[in-house]
Amino acid sequence: MNRAIRVSILEVKQLFKRYGIWLSVFIAVMYTILIYLKKSMYPSPSDLDTYYDYFGDISYYIILIMPSFIVSREFSLKTSRIIFTGSLSRTNIVLSKLLTLLLIGCIVGTIHRLLANLLWIIEHNKFTLVNLTHDILINIINYLLISFFVSGLSFIIGFITFSQIATIVTIISVFSFEGIIRGIILVKLDATTRLAFWIRENPLALVYKGIQYNDITISNSICLALTGLGLFLISLIIINKREI
Repeated sequence: MNRAIRVSILEVKQLFKRYGIWLSVFIAVMYTILIYLKKSMYPSPSDLDTYYDYFGDISYYIILIMPSFIVSREFSLKTSRIIFTGSLSRTNIVLSKLLTLLLIGCIVGTIHRLLANLLWIIEHNKFTLVNLTHDILINIINYLLISFFVSGLSFIIGFITFSQIATIVTIISVFSFEGIIRGIILVKLDATTRLAFWIRENPLALVYKGIQYNDITISNSICLALTGLGLFLISLIIINKREI
């Protein structure tokens, strides 16, 4: 476990030396600020969650793509045989990648919440520590759970395809079409039925709901944690059984 943590820290350091992660966060921040500046020209009532949605438009895709990138990078660079047959067990390697992704989730989640709070403070000129730190811990927990689930799903796809492009395209397609399919099904169902509830609150939908609206209940959190654990365990079985 200690070795997995050390490898994870090293991987995070290497990742943040790349321009891609910083460019993604920069675009998300600038996008949110531009919407804030446009909104200031047409004042309307706002609260501490008003600007949260804007950053979520882009951070949603950061959280989707980053696991796909990290899990399949070794196969894309042709270093998978070295990585997965070295001194560390395959389980420890996958665990280190999971820890990396959870840390990235914490960072993005913190930036997301802090930026939303800060823009509201600037708009209303009401700087207090309470306003600045509003819902940060809750947001970090939500991002951790979401990152855990998305990582587990990405691991499975990556370990099956051994392809970075295929993993990214599959993840984006799954989450994009899920919303369309869910909408079509729900139109045909009575919204009060238990089946409609489970379709509406499926883990894929909860990822969007959590990042975009910061609206995850305790039952939603349990659902993401359990499904994420199940996917992660399946991914471990796959990578330990496959020949690399």
